[in-house]
Amino acid sequence: MNRFKQTAIYALMHAALWSTYAVLLSFSSNFLYAQNFSGSQISLVLGLATAASVILQLTVAERISRSRAGLLFLVPLAAGAVMLLSCGAMFTPTVGLAVGGFAAACCLLQILPGMVNSLGMSAIEKGAPVNYSIARGIGSLAYSAVSFLAGLLVAKHGHLMVPALTAVTVTALLAAVALFHFQVEGKLATGGAETAQEPVKQGSFLRRHKAFVVFLVGSALLYFNHNLICNFMLQIMQGKGGGAGEQGTANAIGALLELPAMFAFTWLLHVAGCDKWVRLSCAFFVLKAVAIYLAPTPQWVYLAQGFQMVGFALYSISSVNFVGALVGQGETIRAQSYLAATTALGSLAAMSTGGVICQYLGAQTMLLVAAASALLGMAFVMAAARQAKKA
Repeated sequence: MNRFKQTAIYALMHAALWSTYAVLLSFSSNFLYAQNFSGSQISLVLGLATAASVILQLTVAERISRSRAGLLFLVPLAAGAVMLLSCGAMFTPTVGLAVGGFAAACCLLQILPGMVNSLGMSAIEKGAPVNYSIARGIGSLAYSAVSFLAGLLVAKHGHLMVPALTAVTVTALLAAVALFHFQVEGKLATGGAETAQEPVKQGSFLRRHKAFVVFLVGSALLYFNHNLICNFMLQIMQGKGGGAGEQGTANAIGALLELPAMFAFTWLLHVAGCDKWVRLSCAFFVLKAVAIYLAPTPQWVYLAQGFQMVGFALYSISSVNFVGALVGQGETIRAQSYLAATTALGSLAAMSTGGVICQYLGAQTMLLVAAASALLGMAFVMAAARQAKKA
């Protein structure tokens, strides 16, 4: 019962986090189009927000790794509080203030996955009976439901549903983080793997874990692929005869199909090692981009989303576990933050280029770029897995 309760609290945190992603980033184009922004201007805003998040994320990770573990709990609370203020700014009729609030919220949102993963992995290392794969699966279930709902609400009521729904999901995230800290972390023994070792500088950390660095490069390329498709799904759907409603449906289907791999991951680890699932998942990033490229209608895009079941779904959870195998216990917070930062770098590259590619070359060309990126990312990840196996 205790295991169920602690996993449920952590699952609530993931549900709130990925629900926020489902609204704020997935419908970013909708909000910025309403501010009369072009595709290239949308890429600029999202690119600047993501670049700031990468810098902030690495700075925060370094600070946390050299301080008391309590800071890991305070960072998401502070970020969430500022995000709520940013949502209020997004309601104003002043374009500069509204877009500034949107950019600030996007920046802060992208530092949260690393914090949430670190909270869970750190607690697990200290003995908390938390099932990460189940919690992450609940996050995808929430993403699916909220994507579908947000698509309907944005199509019916307009772009102001984006900050309204974001405020709701961020409030839920703040509550979940506080509950996890007091109900799960508060009952663990103080200290643990994270505080037992002398802090290591960033440069030394990366030199000691060369396979991890190669893996990060591959992850950035794979997430570049993923973000090109997810963040510019509206443009993809418009090119195939759809709109915001079809965009929300496609994102919901993709998230829903993530659930089997996430819920079954603990069982999958009994079938084969984590490195094998990481490598297998890479190929499906490529297949998904090609399938969407070939899709003639929105309905065929829905079918192509099926590749997400073995692609992004399996990778997003196996990569978090694989990081632990690459760097070992005791460096969880920094390693997970680096992984999240490379995710943000992939997102930065996608946001900086996706809108421009769509505007000048079309969404179909963007999908070819996404497929090529995934193919290259797969090569890096497989190289990292081979290095890790030799080590």
